[in-house]
Amino acid sequence: MGIYYKKNGKYYNKLNQRVIDKTKISAWSGIYIPPAYKRINYYWNKSYLATGIDQAGRKQYIYHPSWSNKRESKKKNQLKNWVYYMTGIIEK
Repeated sequence: MGIYYKKNGKYYNKLNQRVIDKTKISAWSGIYIPPAYKRINYYWNKSYLATGIDQAGRKQYIYHPSWSNKRESKKKNQLKNWVYYMTGIIEK
């Protein structure tokens, strides 16, 4: 866990030690970071893979795909339950 950043094409941890774990490097290399983002931080074992500051100064999160899928599935189930509940109210 921890915060990592990229400098000169290499990843470093918060103690300024170079990351050599190929699993982490390959995961982070596949992330699309918008070019306008500044101060990019990479994370491991979180629901998000990276954060960055956009042009307006807001912190933006880049989420892990499996976490995003799980969140979307939960939203759909909640919507189905809401629709089921509302149809019961309307029929009465």
